[in-house]
Amino acid sequence: MKKNPAIEGLRGILMIWIVLYHYTFVYNGLGVGKTVAFTPVFNNGGAVGVELFFVLSGFFLVGSLTNLGGGILDSLKWFAKRYWRLWPAYAISITITFLWMLLLPVPGRVVDFPSYVCNLLFIAHPGVDYVDGAHWYIAALLELQLLIAVLCAIKNKKVRVYSLLVILTFLIVFGQASLRLGWERPIELNWFLTGAEGILIGICIGLIKEYKICIPILGVLFLWLTHLSWLYAFYISLFCLCAYPINERIDMIKDRILGNSILVWIGGISYCWYLIHQNIGYSLMYYTLPDRTSNLLLLFIPMIATLFMAISVRFLSDKIIKQFSKKYES
Repeated sequence: MKKNPAIEGLRGILMIWIVLYHYTFVYNGLGVGKTVAFTPVFNNGGAVGVELFFVLSGFFLVGSLTNLGGGILDSLKWFAKRYWRLWPAYAISITITFLWMLLLPVPGRVVDFPSYVCNLLFIAHPGVDYVDGAHWYIAALLELQLLIAVLCAIKNKKVRVYSLLVILTFLIVFGQASLRLGWERPIELNWFLTGAEGILIGICIGLIKEYKICIPILGVLFLWLTHLSWLYAFYISLFCLCAYPINERIDMIKDRILGNSILVWIGGISYCWYLIHQNIGYSLMYYTLPDRTSNLLLLFIPMIATLFMAISVRFLSDKIIKQFSKKYES
């Protein structure tokens, strides 16, 4: 699928918001002995921002869902390519984070070598600490992609799509019911269900013209998320505006605002920034920012530092992927 500058710009906005959420709201809840007094605190950045990243992922999975030929082997090859495309940047990021935290640890967020090795497998690990908080998102995304890969073995594309919609809807309804009934469930399941909601919304947006069943599913999920926070409605509507052409004047305005080069560039590097920003950013804040500071300019220290690290991660991972691709093709 051709890259849409407005969507890349939206991805950039979401990434900045998530980073600000971690460096304001979450940092104060770490219990590290130091806090910040920034205003605002972007307290919806985690839930809403990450949900929208799942929506984006679901939207871009539509092409694979409808175009992959039937057959379990081809489907698993597709999943392996997805896995490999994400893994190098992830492995580099948690290695840098692990070494950084050995030198400049943050109280309560120390990681050990067995956890680091286990994290390298790039899957959910119940009961094992994560080197970086970004791991849960990637693990949930891969689990959902594996589900799609298995269903893509079904040769009939309509059956494949309907099966995925029914399975994801059932999982979300079951998950919400268990939450309301007070059942205990692993935290990894919460993350998976968050991902399932976002992926289902993205898939429904991508297939709404072709499959009418997407309309009620999308409507219910849209209303459900909106009652949690109006920001869901705002960002999902903004995403739909970016995803589909409306008229020449509106498209020109959205491309100028969201498609500007800085936001598009941040959107392009958002995956690597997401991976590297959390624990390293907390460490920088802990050792460089005065306790109870309210000077927002000081936020540029962890933001700029981790952004440059993300550039390095992107460069190294691209090199690894290209080298591997050359050897594979030869």
